[in-house]
Amino acid sequence: MAIENKEEVDYLSKEVNLISPGTDFMRESLFIIWTTFIIWVVVVFGGPILLWLTAETATGAGPLWRARFLGFPFAWWMTAQGSPLTALVLSGVFAYRMDSFHSEYGILDEDDDEEAGH
Repeated sequence: MAIENKEEVDYLSKEVNLISPGTDFMRESLFIIWTTFIIWVVVVFGGPILLWLTAETATGAGPLWRARFLGFPFAWWMTAQGSPLTALVLSGVFAYRMDSFHSEYGILDEDDDEEAGH
């Protein structure tokens, strides 16, 4: 495969292929997307699975329910507060990474064009 010149390739008009990305832009973009998705899946589903695996009784009580964090059972805090907070932070990190990635390839949003005076 030939090395692509970032200025000569119209990245947004290429066909998207999730299995075999056609350009470096798509490959790097999919890496950011899949990495963020995997972290989200681990955070959202990992907590409840961990609670289920550590349950000592049929009602689900276990060491994570006895442990305290900020005065609350750690299991409650982890699922009710930790997962949404992590998802919020992950969304911000994803947006920042994609913005800097798009800037690297010279791709601007319409809002960016207006701010630049175009």
